[in-house]
Amino acid sequence: MFFAIILGVSLAIMRLSRTRWSRASPGFYLWIFRGTPVYVQLVFWGLIAIIYKTIDIGLPFSEPWVTFSTNDLIGAFWLAVIGLALNEAAYMAEIVRAGLLSVDKGQEEAATALGMAGSRPCAG
Repeated sequence: MFFAIILGVSLAIMRLSRTRWSRASPGFYLWIFRGTPVYVQLVFWGLIAIIYKTIDIGLPFSEPWVTFSTNDLIGAFWLAVIGLALNEAAYMAEIVRAGLLSVDKGQEEAATALGMAGSRPCAG
């Protein structure tokens, strides 16, 4: 949940940006992770060790410098944590984005009258 909150808030802020590319990349992420069931995502992350037996570091088309077994590098528990965090981050981003967009103009004016600094989050 910790990783999901950090990534979700970052995605929500990017989604509220004025630039097209800053909105498009989180939009694609949200489309993928909210559009596929969580079980499918967990199966994908769980099968990483079967698809990729080793992780090799080196130059392409030459002998690898260092080779790691995927099972030794990351266990099934951490793959599940990664899968659940990425899925939850997509939903958290939409929750945070909706919360930021729900602030009314009158509330912003009241905050300014009380002396609070800041501006509206790029809601365009």
